[in-house]
Amino acid sequence: MSNDETAVPTGISLTHLDPVFRERPDEYLDMLRSREPVHQDRMFDRVVLTRAVDVDAVMNNRELASDPRKSRPGSFSRVQLKVDETFQPLILHMDDPDHKRLRSLVVKAFNQVAVDAMRPRITEVACGLLDDIDDPSCFDIMEAYARPLPTIAIALMLGVDTARCDDFKQWSDGKLQMFNPQRTPEQEAILASCNAALTSYFAEVIQKRRKERRADLISSLIDAEEDGEQLDEAEITNVCHSALCGQRDDD
Repeated sequence: MSNDETAVPTGISLTHLDPVFRERPDEYLDMLRSREPVHQDRMFDRVVLTRAVDVDAVMNNRELASDPRKSRPGSFSRVQLKVDETFQPLILHMDDPDHKRLRSLVVKAFNQVAVDAMRPRITEVACGLLDDIDDPSCFDIMEAYARPLPTIAIALMLGVDTARCDDFKQWSDGKLQMFNPQRTPEQEAILASCNAALTSYFAEVIQKRRKERRADLISSLIDAEEDGEQLDEAEITNVCHSALCGQRDDD
C-alpha cells in the first residue's frame, strides 16, 4: 500500500495509548495536517484540528462552550470526563459567567509576582533533577526529567508538605487515567481513589492555611478577593485539581 493510500490515524491512534502518537506524535499530526486537517474522529465522536489557523479560530470563538454538559450524548468530552447528573466541572471546563468569576479571583492569587517568587525554587528543582541523572550521555528524558518536573513544581506551588510528596506524586500519577478514554473498571477505581485522596488532602491543607498562611498558592487563593467575593473551599479545591490536570495534559 502506498503512502497516499495509508489510512489516516483516528480514534485510539490519536491518544497517548498509541505508542507512535505517544513517542512521535508529529508523524500522525503531519499526516492529518496534509491530508485531513479537519478530521472527524467517529470512534470518539470528536473533531481533531491540526492547522494553527483552525485551532486559533476555535480557541477565540466565544460562542463555543467548554462545559461538557452542553455537548451531545456520546461525545468525547462526556465519555472522557464521565459526565452524569452529579458532574461538577473544573475551571478548565467552565463557561461564563462562572468561569469569569472564578478566573478573576484566581488571577489575583496566581499573578506574575507570585510566579516570579517561585522561580528560584522551581529552577533549583529543575537543576536537581539533571544532577540526579546517573549517565548524562544516555537517559530517558521523559522519565528522568519531563514527567517529574511539573508534578514537583505544582507540589511546591501548592505548598504540599515534604512528608506527603510521595503520596502527592502517586495521586497525581493516578489522575492521568482521566486522559484515558477507554478506562477499565480497575483504572476507573484508581482515578476515583486518587481524586478522593487529593480532595481530602487539599481540604486538610486549606484548613491549615486558614489558620496560618504560607508563601504558597493555596494561601494566596484564600486571600484572593474581587468585589467583596472570595473563593470557598470547594472552589479552591477545584483550582488545585485544575492545576494538576493542566500540567499533566501533555503526557
